[in-house]
Amino acid sequence: MTGVRVSDLENSIKDEATNDRPLIRFRVTENVALLYLANPPGNALTAPVRRALSATLDDVERRPRTEALVLMAEGPVFSDGVPADAPDVDADAAGLRALCARIEGLGIPSIAVLQGSAAGAGADLALACHMRIATRNARLCFPDIAIGLPPAGGATQRLPRLAGVDIALRLLLTGRPIAAPTAQEFGLIDGLVEGDPFSAGFATARR
Repeated sequence: MTGVRVSDLENSIKDEATNDRPLIRFRVTENVALLYLANPPGNALTAPVRRALSATLDDVERRPRTEALVLMAEGPVFSDGVPADAPDVDADAAGLRALCARIEGLGIPSIAVLQGSAAGAGADLALACHMRIATRNARLCFPDIAIGLPPAGGATQRLPRLAGVDIALRLLLTGRPIAAPTAQEFGLIDGLVEGDPFSAGFATARR
């Protein structure tokens, strides 16, 4: 981001198995915590990624001068969610529901920056943030109905609060993706991004 001073903090939380691939990239810029999902190609929210994100939130909460958090993703996709063959780790402290509740309960504003797909658990994570901005090509989707399950991260509660019961039921019972402009009309996205989405996320946090 041109003209932005970056602090000396730049942490990478790495894959527990290989210890060489960062799953979450994290830096603090002008008291704004910038978190990047770094699990290409679809930034899947696997159990190691969720644990890495939870550990990064620990670091954010230990920093008293942090004023906002921006959650982004490297690459063209925000997150395709949890892989269909992943084991159920809902009871884990770093499980999806607990992670979403933790982000929602942060004492500082959180902004999700969406590009490409935000599907399933990825959409859950975005809804848990206090604000969402998106590129025009972004899509929101809750496909859990295809395997006969409700969303695991709390979308059944957050969707009706944001968009109303009728729209929430439509999204949950069809599983069809909606484009960012439509999501904005429904109240699920607070603004559309023109230009660099990462810079827009930082600027939104600073405002």
